[in-house]
Amino acid sequence: PIPETPSTPRVLNIDNYEDGTIVVRIVRLNYTAPPKFCLEENLSIRTIYPNGTVKGFDLSADTLNIQPFNFCLLSKFNPLRFYPVKKNFLFLTYAEAEDVNNPFTYNDWGMIIDLDGVIKSKFWLGTSFVNTTTNEWLPAQDSIRLNIHRDNGFLRTAPITSTNSMILQQFKVNENGEIQLLAKSYMNFTATPVETVATMDGGYAIIYPGITPSSTIPFAPYISIHGFFLQNGNPEPQGPFVLYQTPNPVSKIILLDCGFTKVGFGQTCILVLNVAPATDQNTFIKMDFLSTGTVYNITIFQNPADLTDFAIMPLDYGGYLLFSTAPNLDKTKLNLYGYILDDNSKRYNWNISYPTITNFIGDILILPNNTLVIPQPESGQTWGLITTDLYKIEGARDHGYGNLHIFNTTPIIGDTIDPSGIESLTIKFYSKVNLSPYRNVTILQDGGIIRQITSVSNDNGNFVEAIDDYTIKIKVIDSTFNQPNTKYYVLIDDGFVESKDLQEPIIGIQDNAWNFNTTQQEVTQKSISTFYETKLNESSINGKVRLTAEGTTYFKSFKHDKIKRKEFFDNLTQELAKAVPVGPERITTNYRHEIDTSASPEQYIISINIKKAKNSNDSRSVNLVASDLNTLIKYKLITVIGSGVYTNYLDEEYGYEPIPRWLEEHLSSILGTIGLNIILLLFAYWVNIHLILIYYKK
Repeated sequence: PIPETPSTPRVLNIDNYEDGTIVVRIVRLNYTAPPKFCLEENLSIRTIYPNGTVKGFDLSADTLNIQPFNFCLLSKFNPLRFYPVKKNFLFLTYAEAEDVNNPFTYNDWGMIIDLDGVIKSKFWLGTSFVNTTTNEWLPAQDSIRLNIHRDNGFLRTAPITSTNSMILQQFKVNENGEIQLLAKSYMNFTATPVETVATMDGGYAIIYPGITPSSTIPFAPYISIHGFFLQNGNPEPQGPFVLYQTPNPVSKIILLDCGFTKVGFGQTCILVLNVAPATDQNTFIKMDFLSTGTVYNITIFQNPADLTDFAIMPLDYGGYLLFSTAPNLDKTKLNLYGYILDDNSKRYNWNISYPTITNFIGDILILPNNTLVIPQPESGQTWGLITTDLYKIEGARDHGYGNLHIFNTTPIIGDTIDPSGIESLTIKFYSKVNLSPYRNVTILQDGGIIRQITSVSNDNGNFVEAIDDYTIKIKVIDSTFNQPNTKYYVLIDDGFVESKDLQEPIIGIQDNAWNFNTTQQEVTQKSISTFYETKLNESSINGKVRLTAEGTTYFKSFKHDKIKRKEFFDNLTQELAKAVPVGPERITTNYRHEIDTSASPEQYIISINIKKAKNSNDSRSVNLVASDLNTLIKYKLITVIGSGVYTNYLDEEYGYEPIPRWLEEHLSSILGTIGLNIILLLFAYWVNIHLILIYYKK
């Protein structure tokens, strides 16, 4: 029977997305059967957004179609785990057994769930690991390493039963939440721990120790650190390369932790060991290496062995958090100890009580902004988290971009710009950089509307250039900032630039940190010219575009099919409206087409018309819309026109040509007539005055 009062909700795991959104798994104890702690058979997820909004979902084991043993925790293993693999998606790992009493029938599975609790897909990962000595199923033996850019997927590594081999699987999650296997590899290992790291070039490295017996001190071998490297989507590993070799025998490897660095270049591994004979000092060996496997820096320092069974977390602002937990008199609590350590063994304390209290699991988290998140002991029906800002060793390099390599930009963050006065963007870096080909700078309008995508490529024109060793300039076309009083932001691909000295890719900007606004639309005084312009903008524009040779061939394949021809025109006008952007009712067509006799080979000209605005939210004038369309088409290689299914068929050499309106065609005649009438009136007035003067003289 269900108890009248539910058991206390407890924080089991916490993780985060790149924008600082926190995901929390809440559990309730069902029963204990030592060494197992079995939970209520539900997946309860709460998402805490940076603005403080909290939402969540609760899914039963039946809804998930997950067997009950996944909800029982062992002392070191949690069969059911989640990973924030991509914006709005969680990757859930669990096991299925054909016969729960036979460990050799267990299989590992993965599931994608969105943050509303909707199951998107499931994927078989492989057979589960079994300890063949005890014939015992060991859950959660695999590890997941997210790509440096999460849209590119993740790496799963898992040991293979009865071997010294490991399977390496690269996966990607598409926009529909479907899991795709990109590549599969195998590697042998002879010692642990095995670490994986996402590399700055978009691939992965597998780091592991090698052991060479010492001839002088028994049970104190020499240690070497090796690395295999995988390109994203490529099953063929490169290496192994030797990253480091200890000059002296080692009594114990305490830990090995690796990650990509946001302060320096490439990747960093920290090896913590105790030399032989054992001392009260731990030796920290920091290895900085490139995505190619080249080690470019080794830092060694000593630190007192004052924390037992400690873990280490690298910090985005430099240094590391060393921490450990110890039992509290209250078994629902743990004492949390720790401090920040830099590369010179200098310590920085956190600004809360020491030790501080956490819950019985103690799964802490560090957000990208150096905020430490600590689960609090639960009570009654309440759970909670506290946060504290850790010291930023390289905080002086932070100018708000989420990228410690960027010194400044033009425009600056939060600036207000006049669209008519901005012809380029600039980015200045702290270090010397080179441009990398086929990596983009993307300018977006608030709401995710792409305005311009620029990169260094052979067919992309001179839109990106290096001003000097530190500064990059990006040319901006006229249609990019075409909305007044609107927020825009700029994304920079990882690897858009690389270190000039090391040829290692540098991280970019993957959120809306670099943002700015356009000025309010000016209200001009009425005059003849503005009256004329107003009258023009109150009328529609009929115009035309030209299809490329490829587009013409495609159009000819169905031009006699009225339904398909209409579908083509309708889809084309919809894509054009989104590209400007204006309401879909403003870009229309009369479905006419004709052959351009001046083009060879044959190309079709088709009609595209622009209607006047009908509401204040879409007030852009027809002349400005026509100008934007012309610019967008002529620069299709760097705008969404070039990536549209239908707009990609438009000829950039032709652009958009308005058909002159009656007022425009007859403007000179009208002005001439008006001018002549004014002259005649003035002449008549002069004659009349002259006759009157003659009369009075008489």
